[in-house]
Amino acid sequence: MPNFVKIAELHELPPGAGRAFPAGSRSIALFQVNGTIYALDNACPHRGGSLAGGGITEFAVACPLHAWRFDVRSGDCLSRPDRRVSSYAVELRDGAVLVDLPAAAPTASPAPPACASDSAAPAEYVTHELMVRFGAMGYVGRFAASQPLACSRGTRVVVQTSRGVEAGEVLVTRPQDEPSWDSQPKGGRILRLFGPEDQLLERGLRAGEERAFQACRQILAERGLPVELIDAEQLLDGETLVFYFLGDAPPQLADVKAELAHHYEARIEFRQFMERVAEGCGPGCGTAEAAGCGACGEGGCGADACNTCPVPHRS
Repeated sequence: MPNFVKIAELHELPPGAGRAFPAGSRSIALFQVNGTIYALDNACPHRGGSLAGGGITEFAVACPLHAWRFDVRSGDCLSRPDRRVSSYAVELRDGAVLVDLPAAAPTASPAPPACASDSAAPAEYVTHELMVRFGAMGYVGRFAASQPLACSRGTRVVVQTSRGVEAGEVLVTRPQDEPSWDSQPKGGRILRLFGPEDQLLERGLRAGEERAFQACRQILAERGLPVELIDAEQLLDGETLVFYFLGDAPPQLADVKAELAHHYEARIEFRQFMERVAEGCGPGCGTAEAAGCGACGEGGCGADACNTCPVPHRS
């Protein structure tokens, strides 16, 4: 049954722009485009940026954090076809904007503590497999746990991916709640819950990322390489540094990579940051173990091939 809830007054919505409004536990972004009102969940699925604060071009709104673009009519992500935000039907009644929001489900019993390992937890919360988002680029995959976990959306975990050990965030705990569950790639293993020690480690790594970013930028400038560096990411194990850049990779980038690897005693990767980054074959793309997406050479996508192939891949 429809559940239209008043969110705002029509006069509060400027034409060609968006505004965020609270709706219970939700934040709803309303957009007025060509005289029609559209409603989306306000949080970008990448890093939680407020879509209501993004610029609108025709029917596309760009997240102000990393420019992921979403169709305000459907919630589909135009930058990453495998991602979307929820969209809602809208009605106008006497100058009021009403949005059809899912009714809150009755709570039969309290939920277990967020993400505690507990095989005795109610069956509807316990799972051996979770959908997890990880990495600076917001990759998503299904991860298996060695023991049942009672988790909730947003719980942080430590996962083993094809890249190494890194932090992740739980998106879905029950397959029946996500229609695209089977279409998501297998990402790896859940090693443990994200604990206080991991928080301290992550804090130190974030500071190291900034230093590595500035050092790499300086090397590129000294060598006169036309590479626009935009981000650096260090995995939780501290053994891998990933640098994201715009444009094509010049051959001299291999020398920069070797210099950084020697200085930081870490595995260094350079990845192109562009919309086609989603076209790899999944979290395993770029490794010898991956089945291959056919983009490199004879259909494989091993690490060596992906370092030279003009097609950007997820790693």
